[in-house]
Amino acid sequence: MYSDNIFQNRYATILLMPSIHVADWTKRLLDEVKEREDHASYDSVIKSWAKEVGAHKPPQRHSESGSTDIELGRQSVSNLPVNVDPFTLSTSYNVVRAGNIGSGKSVSTKVNLYQLQDRYPDLTTVVADRFDSFNGFVQALDGNRVVIDDETGLNPLEIHPVHEDYTNGSDPFARKISDVMLFLESFFEQRDIDIADDRGVLERAIKEAYHEKGIGNDPDTFDRESPTLTDVIRILRQISENPGEFSFSGSGREVDALTESANSLLVALRPFMDGGPFHNFAQATEVSIEPGELTYLDIDSHSNQVDRHALVLQALEMVTYERASSIAGKVVVAIDDGHFLAEQSGGAQMLSQHFRHSRHYDLSIQIVTQTVEWFIDTDELNSVIDTAGVLMFHKLREITDEAAKELDMTESEAKFVRNADSGKNAGNGYAEALIRVDGADWQPIRTQPTRTEIKIADFDPEHDDPDELPV
Repeated sequence: MYSDNIFQNRYATILLMPSIHVADWTKRLLDEVKEREDHASYDSVIKSWAKEVGAHKPPQRHSESGSTDIELGRQSVSNLPVNVDPFTLSTSYNVVRAGNIGSGKSVSTKVNLYQLQDRYPDLTTVVADRFDSFNGFVQALDGNRVVIDDETGLNPLEIHPVHEDYTNGSDPFARKISDVMLFLESFFEQRDIDIADDRGVLERAIKEAYHEKGIGNDPDTFDRESPTLTDVIRILRQISENPGEFSFSGSGREVDALTESANSLLVALRPFMDGGPFHNFAQATEVSIEPGELTYLDIDSHSNQVDRHALVLQALEMVTYERASSIAGKVVVAIDDGHFLAEQSGGAQMLSQHFRHSRHYDLSIQIVTQTVEWFIDTDELNSVIDTAGVLMFHKLREITDEAAKELDMTESEAKFVRNADSGKNAGNGYAEALIRVDGADWQPIRTQPTRTEIKIADFDPEHDDPDELPV
C-alpha cells in the first residue's frame, strides 16, 4: 500500500499519508508542483511522482536520443533527472563547481564533460589541471596531453582572428590590451609592486608592440605574428634611452617622467627577461589546441616556484579564450583549482570579463574549486557567481553563513551543503550536491553516473586495461 512506503534522505522524511513532514526546500518544490498541476494534496503530488518514476525509463546517455542535454544528477526527492544543455542557458554557458576533496566534484566534472563530448561530436574541449587527476580520463577518451612546465612558452599577448560567426560589434583589440594589462597587474600584485604612476607608459609600450607587428583595431590584422613581452621590454628600453622620441609635448618634465617610468618598469619586468624565472611568458605559445579535439593541459605541480601557478592558469585561460574566438563551433574550457585565478585582482577582473562575454564565442568556462569564499569577496568575483549558468556545490564543510547568504541559500540549504554525502562514502553509489540552474531556486540532487561513465571517469592508465573501456 502507498501508506506503507517511505522515501528518506538526510533532511526530509516523506510519509505517503495525509500528514507529511518535510524540509523547507522540499515543501517549496511540493507547493510549486501542487499549484502548477492542480493537485488536491501533497500526497497526490508524491503519488503522481511515484507513478512517473515507476514508468520512467533511464535517461538516454547517447547522442542517438537526439537531445543535447546532459544529466547533472537526479532530484533528491522525486529521483527525476535534472537535464541541462549548458549551451542553451540564458544566463551564460558557464559552470562553477565547488566541493571539498573527495566530495565528488571531479567525477561529476568528468562525467558531464564526457556527456558533452557525446552530445557534440565536434566539441573542442580543454582541461587544465595540475595534479594529474584528469590524465586517465583524457587517455580514456583518446585526448591529447600537453605538459606545461617552467620552460613551456605561454604568450599572454597572443592574438587570433575572430571567426566570422562571432562578429558582434565588440572591440576585440581593446579587450586584448585589457587582458594583457590584467595579467601583468596580477604579476605586480604578487610582488607588492605599485605601477599606478607607470601604467600609462606600460600600456603604451604594449600597444606599440602590436603596432610594430601591423596589428591594430582592425580584426583583419589579427592573423599576423603576435608580439611578446620581449617586444614590450625592448620598447621600454627605447623609451628609457630616447624618451624624446616618445614625448608628446617635448617638455623636460614629460621626458623625465617617461624615463623614470620606463626604468621602473624594466626593473619590475626583469623576471620575464632571458634567464629570468618567468622567461617562458615572454616566448611564443607552445601549446597546441586542435579544434574538435580534447586537450589536457597538465600543469607540472613540481615547479620550484610557488607563486607561478596563478600566472600559469591566467595565461592558459587567456590563450584558450583567445583561440576559442577563432574556432567555429562550441568550446569548453574546464579549469581545476580555479580559485587560483582569483588570488590577484587582475585575474579576478579578467575572469569576470570572460564570464560575461564567453557566450559570444560559444564558449563554456567551467571552474572547479575547493572553496567558494574566493568568489564572493569582490564585486568582480561576485559577478562570476551571478553570471554562471550552473552553480553546483558538493560537500563544503566550511561554507560560512555569510557565504551562504551571499549565495541566497536558506539555512537548511547551507546545512545540506555542509553535510552532503560525498563520493567517497562507500556503498551509496552517489554524491549529493546543491545546484542552481539559470538563476532558478536551489535544489538538492544526487549525482549517480552510469557504469560506463564511471569507467571513463576513473580510468587509471597504470592499472586498468584500455581494451575494457567502452567503445
